[in-house]
Amino acid sequence: NYSLPRALVPAFAIAPSIMAQLAEQLAVLDYLGIGVSSSLPSWGNLIYQGQKYLPATPWLILAPSTALIGLIYTLNKLSEECILE
Repeated sequence: NYSLPRALVPAFAIAPSIMAQLAEQLAVLDYLGIGVSSSLPSWGNLIYQGQKYLPATPWLILAPSTALIGLIYTLNKLSEECILE
């Protein structure tokens, strides 16, 4: 009766960490050009396409990079908090 809720706790603790890893891996694949189509906006594509404008407009790389780092950091912290409780 109480075993199902107790079994879900580890899944909820590990899920944010897995999502962070998937976001990072997707961004890397998109940056390398082997992820989603280059016409679709993704963090990896935005960083790759912003490279040629880096000297004039560095925020084209800083904005998606900061968003990606923030997402990964937040998901990892959420996972840590779930594991510690």
